[in-house]
Amino acid sequence: MVKALRAAAALAALASLVLLVRTGHPDLGGDAASSNWSPVGIHAFGSPRGIAALALAAAAFVLIVAAWRPGRRAVPATFFDADEKRRIVEAITAAEARTSGEIRVHLERRTSGDSLAAARAVFDALGMAKTAARNGVLLYISTEDRTFAIVGDDGIHRIVSETFWDDVRARMAAHFTEDRFAEGIIEAAVLVGEKLERYFPIGAVDRNELPNEISTGESEFR
Repeated sequence: MVKALRAAAALAALASLVLLVRTGHPDLGGDAASSNWSPVGIHAFGSPRGIAALALAAAAFVLIVAAWRPGRRAVPATFFDADEKRRIVEAITAAEARTSGEIRVHLERRTSGDSLAAARAVFDALGMAKTAARNGVLLYISTEDRTFAIVGDDGIHRIVSETFWDDVRARMAAHFTEDRFAEGIIEAAVLVGEKLERYFPIGAVDRNELPNEISTGESEFR
């Protein structure tokens, strides 16, 4: 969709440029020794052809702004709306109510290099490696790059198989391809929560070690 819009914007801009030049500078490419760009050429923009050229240029400008303007899903701050954020936090809270494990969601706009390496850097920066049982799990999304990763701390990673993480990633990807990002995160939180509950059940003295809210950031985690 974005590529098609940008292609249309480029074509409209090119067409409007040609029409504007041919309207205001009709001698261009001819044998005339001089042009009539001004003042006669300027007056030509009041003709039907000139008005059409100006209208096309205005339409091309609108298309260019729309095509290169960052969409809601490209910016971490607006990636999820208020209802999606609420449902994600509720899913994380419900999952953590049955386990000592910690689940966090982090959004960044761009990732330079490997998304898993970036997610691990964010994992450490958020203090997720400091939980008592080393059982934190990070769900990481790079919003503009459309990449994501899952990082499980040593406590949970050495217990579950790589197949489990592959399954969670596949479930998330299935939702993401349909623009159902909140649903993908929620299902991942449920699956991870079930696994954490199995190996790290809630204890009498357990407390919430990390916030459940979605975090965002850029270069400070590099």
